[in-house]
Amino acid sequence: MGSLYGGFFRRLCAAMVDQLILLGIYFLYLLAVLVSGFFAINVGEWSAEPEGFLIRGGLIIFLFHLWCFITWFGYYTYFHGATGQTPGKKLFSLKVVDPMGGRIRPSIAFLRTAGYLLSASIFFLGFLWVLVDKKRRSWHDLIAGTVVVREREKHLDKGRDIY
Repeated sequence: MGSLYGGFFRRLCAAMVDQLILLGIYFLYLLAVLVSGFFAINVGEWSAEPEGFLIRGGLIIFLFHLWCFITWFGYYTYFHGATGQTPGKKLFSLKVVDPMGGRIRPSIAFLRTAGYLLSASIFFLGFLWVLVDKKRRSWHDLIAGTVVVREREKHLDKGRDIY
């Protein structure tokens, strides 16, 4: 019999899948920035002076990172609020639910995503907390009042829950 709660390694693998998806999105953003910058230089929109180039380059780098952060935040907030599952969690049969096992509201998904920042802030201890908590909750789960559970799987041969 397996645990009802999503364990550390299953959650880690799901997070790695989600990060690969986000990395692909970030790459497309970067490609768009590079292509648009190339055309801007070719049509003479950018100053030939080094100071102007560095200032605009710094601004572009800042905006790129800001856009990536907004994308990351939106990705987790949207998927957790809409279905309780990111693509990575779905692949590993995990779901974010409220304490009664119900779907979480978008505002709770937003709070949980913001909690990731705290979970990561002190040497990722908030994520490692899953290893010691009885319900396998991380700090962001505790902040938002959520829990990550394994979706019930049916035995193909018997058609009943495995729990």
